[in-house]
Amino acid sequence: MAKWGARVEFLERIEERTGETPQALIDRPRVFTENQEFIEAFFTLNAARIEKNPIPVSEIKAYMELFGADDPAKMIRRIQIMDRAFLEISMDNRSKK
Repeated sequence: MAKWGARVEFLERIEERTGETPQALIDRPRVFTENQEFIEAFFTLNAARIEKNPIPVSEIKAYMELFGADDPAKMIRRIQIMDRAFLEISMDNRSKK
C-alpha cells in the first residue's frame, strides 16, 4: 500500500477524464473491510513517526486510548507487522538511491 497512495488519486483522475479505467487501477491492492481499522491507525501513527524508527508501542497505546480498538492485542500486532514492512520498503528505496 505504501507504494500506491498518490498513484490511486492520479489513476482515478485519468479514469474521470477519459471514462476508461486504467489497468493499474483495476489491478491495485484492495483493503478488506475488516482491516480498515488497522490501516487507518497505521497511517495516522506513521504520519507522526520520528525519523525512520519503529512506531513505539506507547504510541499505539495512546492511539487506542484516543480512538479505541476492538481488539488491542490484535491492533498492536497488525501495526507492528505493517510498520516492519514499511521500514523494509523504506530501507530498500534508500539503498537503491
